[in-house]
Amino acid sequence: MVNYQKHIIFVLIKKSTMKLIRVKTELTRLELISKFDTISLIDLEVIFNMSKYFDYLDFTYTQDKSGFFAIMADSYRERIEDFLQKNSISYNYKDISKDIFFDNPVESNYTDDDGKDISKNVKDLFLKYKKNHTTQDDVLDKILEKGVDSLTDFDKNILK
Repeated sequence: MVNYQKHIIFVLIKKSTMKLIRVKTELTRLELISKFDTISLIDLEVIFNMSKYFDYLDFTYTQDKSGFFAIMADSYRERIEDFLQKNSISYNYKDISKDIFFDNPVESNYTDDDGKDISKNVKDLFLKYKKNHTTQDDVLDKILEKGVDSLTDFDKNILK
């Protein structure tokens, strides 16, 4: 891809609404790797190349099932969901953007494939999302839903 094309893609991504999503699959890491052996190289390459344009963090949850958090544009989310469905990978998707903007509790206690606690990494990803993507509209929505007393110093600075 020519450099100016990469720049155009980057600008389009930056201008689109970025979401913070959580995807939990019904497969363990080993089952997922085994599943990848049956997926075409082209499909895997598309997903791999696409992953360069968003932040993500893999995690393991109950009974060693695999999942990930990702900060991405809706267009990528749709492509990932298409990929999962096309390859019969059962999953549960949740947009947690509003929860992060509104400071609602979000589960962050996860481990990596080796069983190591990655809750700090998860919280760091949440904070990065909030810092880079909170808008005045998000803060105003928070006021409407939770009241002015719910505002944090961060929220007040966004409104300045």
